[in-house]
Formats: sequence, C-alpha cells, structure tokens
Amino acid sequence: KVGKDTCADTIYNAIKSGYRLIDGAQDYANEKECGEGVRRAIADGIIKREEIFITSKLWNTFHAKEHVEPMLKRSLADWGLEYFDLFLIHFPIAQKYVDPEVRYPPTFVNDIEKNIAYFQNTPISETWGALEKCVEAGLVKNIGISNFNAGLIRDLLTYAKIRPAVLQIEHHPYLTQPDLIKYVQSEGIAITAYSSF
Repeated sequence: KVGKDTCADTIYNAIKSGYRLIDGAQDYANEKECGEGVRRAIADGIIKREEIFITSKLWNTFHAKEHVEPMLKRSLADWGLEYFDLFLIHFPIAQKYVDPEVRYPPTFVNDIEKNIAYFQNTPISETWGALEKCVEAGLVKNIGISNFNAGLIRDLLTYAKIRPAVLQIEHHPYLTQPDLIKYVQSEGIAITAYSSF
C-alpha cells in the first residue's frame, strides 16, 4: 500500500518508468490518489488508457449482490475511470455491510472496537453472479479472485458462467504454494502474486 500523501506521484512516476499494471483495492484507502496518478500520465501523453492494466478489489463488507455493482462503480469513480481491466473478490470472507458514508474504506474482521466487523452469510455464488453482471454491463473486462484455496475455486467453477481470469495469492520464497499454483494453472486461471518480495 502506498500512502495517500505520495501515492499520485508514485503511480505517475511508476508509469513514466514503464509500469503497465497497477494493483489497487478499496481497502488500500488510496484509490482516488492512484487514479490521479494514472489520469496525469494519460493527460501528459505517457500512456493511453488501453495501454495500462488496472486491477481493483471488492472488499468483504460489499459481498451481498445489491452492493457489488454500486461499490465497483464507486471504485471506478474514485479512480476516474470508465472500466477496470480486472476486478477481484479480495477475500472469500463476507462481512456485515458497512455504509461507505459511515466508514470508507470499511473494516476488517479483527476491528472489534468498531463493532461492525461481524461475519455475514453471503455465499460466494451470490457475489460472483453480481460480478458477472458487471462484466456484462461493461464496467469490468475480467473478474477474478484473491486469497482463495483450491476447494473454494473448485466450488466456484461449478456455477461460474464467467470463469475467474486470475487468482491473486501471497507468493514468495517462504510461501510458494506449488500445489495450489499447479491446480489453478491446470484450470487455465492465471496467477498473480502479492507480497512477492
């Protein structure tokens, strides 16, 4: 995560240096600043929108179907974009809805002092179906998952009309996850890593 105070310049300079994939998320609390850096790079003629791949992620408190599209649109508005190249379910954990007008970005499961971090029984199938509608609406080109294990992926593939394009996982020399990677690749799903160094 890049802090708000340096984020726009960091993104701009990364693009100027040749970066062409920006990985963001609602939970990182810097999507407006990321978007500012991207838009500045486009305005300065460094890139065109179609020359950069932008990922964002749906937070746990927005898994219910009625929240998926509005929150994806909020992220797009924060970035100042018309579409994402990839939008992921950040974690396979549904939490109680938190109105973004009350707190945004919302909370994680261990934020007990805010008393709003309770789990919610929203099935992944509901969230995935809502994401598929976002693809059909042209809000996102590809959808995927993050922090899912093989069992959850196998289940998802039984009902997905649009297969996940990507699984994003923690991957580095101390957490190589070879069996998960082999399985996911056998299903034709790309792997991206976070915390890789």
